[in-house]
Amino acid sequence: MNRILPILGVTGGSGSGKTAVCRILEEKGGFIINADQIAHMVISPGQPAYDMLVSFFGGEILGPDKAIFRGKLGEIIFTDIKKKTFLERTTHPYILKEMREQTRRCRENPGDRLFIVYDAHLLVESGLHAETRQVWLIQAAEKNR
Repeated sequence: MNRILPILGVTGGSGSGKTAVCRILEEKGGFIINADQIAHMVISPGQPAYDMLVSFFGGEILGPDKAIFRGKLGEIIFTDIKKKTFLERTTHPYILKEMREQTRRCRENPGDRLFIVYDAHLLVESGLHAETRQVWLIQAAEKNR
């Protein structure tokens, strides 16, 4: 059965409480699709984005296990907007594709799910907000993050 479950977007800065809100939404019947978890997956060895990122940034972004060390990658893109743009242009299509695939699978087999939640830091910047019924911006004071 393919049910059109509404999509709620949850966004906010790091440490703002998105995860806590998503846990509550999951308890209320939401199916959580976490963009950050998918981002980890699409840059894993053997995935297309992995090879493109290693080719562009070089071996300095790799950990001893040859996985991309996100901390090092973050340091690089934090100070170079061109490299950040390359990272986003490389990974976002794969992340969006997987989020839409998970949405499709959930709608085909919703079980007891009542709605879908896109948990995405860059929800608006990626354009995903256009696919949602509502967007919730989660904020917290810097001292509470």
